[in-house]
Amino acid sequence: MKDHFEDYRIFNLAGVDAHSYIRKDRIELLKEVDAVIFDCDGVLIDTRGSYNGAIAKTVSYLFEGLTGQPLPESLISDRVLFSFRKSGGFNNDCDLTYAILIATLSVSPKSLRNYLIKSIEGIGRITDPFERFQILMRERRGASYALNYDFYGGLTDSLLNFSNNLDETGVSSVEVYLNRTGEDPRVYQKVRQFLNFPGDVKGCPLAAIFEEFFCGQELFKEIFGIETRFYTDGPAFINNERLIINSETFNRITSSVGINKFGVSSGSGIKQASSVLGELLKFFNPNALIFREAVERAMAEERRGVNLWKPNPFSLQKAAEALEPFRCALYVGDSMEDAIMVNKTGERGRRFLFTGVYYYSNPREEVLRSFLETGCDIIIPSVNDLPPILESVRGEKD
Repeated sequence: MKDHFEDYRIFNLAGVDAHSYIRKDRIELLKEVDAVIFDCDGVLIDTRGSYNGAIAKTVSYLFEGLTGQPLPESLISDRVLFSFRKSGGFNNDCDLTYAILIATLSVSPKSLRNYLIKSIEGIGRITDPFERFQILMRERRGASYALNYDFYGGLTDSLLNFSNNLDETGVSSVEVYLNRTGEDPRVYQKVRQFLNFPGDVKGCPLAAIFEEFFCGQELFKEIFGIETRFYTDGPAFINNERLIINSETFNRITSSVGINKFGVSSGSGIKQASSVLGELLKFFNPNALIFREAVERAMAEERRGVNLWKPNPFSLQKAAEALEPFRCALYVGDSMEDAIMVNKTGERGRRFLFTGVYYYSNPREEVLRSFLETGCDIIIPSVNDLPPILESVRGEKD
């Protein structure tokens, strides 16, 4: 990382055991910031014990349901998840879950994939996707076929290699890569159709299983209005989440940017996020809260298969519109799709800066390295380190 340091002014804030970085050529523009828009997960809320665990558990559950073979959740590690996310195309956690599932199937023995095709075709004309999947799971229990050590021992490296071929188009880049390798596309087409992917929790088993693991039985029913079908007993991953931001941070940033100048641009569900943020939502302009539901509504209205998930700038632009007028908006995120989104927004003529936070991400050092290598405008450990950075810069004479 040393090669990148010369572009930055490095801050070592009191009481913080990690460095902050500001690009020297962004300092003057940072003084003009008068609106702040936040990502939610990893920025406002510590999700290290929730989303990654829910994704790993869902991939494991789906893989065993499809093949009858166990897949230890530990193999879907933070390192693997980061390697897919850094491509910039997996802001949607169901998309990421699907991509890792397909990647895992692609490196499994060909005989297992052929067996899966025959099994899916053998289920026949049952139209309900949940019933189809549950039938297959029952048939898979006690399967005699067994994966060997070579598959399990090499899976991490295989997934890391797979992720290196992906880009900001997300699931589309998975399909492009598989076509490029000359893989027989039938198994992936069959799995996609079998899971009715993409879809919502009422029609797609993958989406339902992920949200059931993440929300738990009570919150899932409260949000989606239906009972859980797969995860009927056990703790929810959302219960592992903790607040990062605090009211003092909001108050100090308000002193710099003004009142009613906070927004959210996030792929999280608003009810899931609200259950953790609680009364801190009062600090935000209510018209500038753009969560997953707003993106889904806009995509449904388009009706042309358009993808508005990050790094598409849709959610950031919508949040920013509600905060007008402003001279410069600062977006605080924790991933490469966040950085790409801000760059895309800047290309359209607006003045935006990106702040990457890295302390609450895993693996932390790799996230920091990716921000430095990309040349992000500001890099800080935590959102709570933003006030002293703003105060320090604004206290300087022009």
